[in-house]
Amino acid sequence: MAQKSASSKLKSIFNTTFMLGFILLFIKLTLLVVNHFFRLDLLAFTGVANFVSTVVPIALMVIGAIGWEMNTDNYERLKNYHD
Repeated sequence: MAQKSASSKLKSIFNTTFMLGFILLFIKLTLLVVNHFFRLDLLAFTGVANFVSTVVPIALMVIGAIGWEMNTDNYERLKNYHD
């Protein structure tokens, strides 16, 4: 029972990490589209800011997806071991 609750907590942490990365990427793409079509210059993505705004959301999504998958595999392995 303790393994299941720890597993579900980790799953929710990794799921939240993935969703945070997805939301950040969606916001960046939305702002880029708005800037392109309406010429508003809401944000200037140049230099380091462009690199960070591209890498951080993708890194969060990759970390969340890999962690969630590894956690799911370990939980299934433990579940089969106890059965």
